[in-house]
Amino acid sequence: MIKLIVQEDLARGTLFEVVPSASLKRMPFQVLHAFGRMPTHRLLVFTEFVAETVRALQERDLSHWPSGPPLP
Repeated sequence: MIKLIVQEDLARGTLFEVVPSASLKRMPFQVLHAFGRMPTHRLLVFTEFVAETVRALQERDLSHWPSGPPLP
């Protein structure tokens, strides 16, 4: 997700990878809460916001590459 956020800056050349061979491994997004067994409405709204934001970033990233993103 981090690379998706900065992808436009990388493409423009205003940002560059210092060590391109050192990439972060993918990790799931996790949310912890201490309000009992059921998540609160606020937590559900927040996790949906994060999911929608990641989806939008992924779609934007894929739209830059008509045949798909380059392989790592």
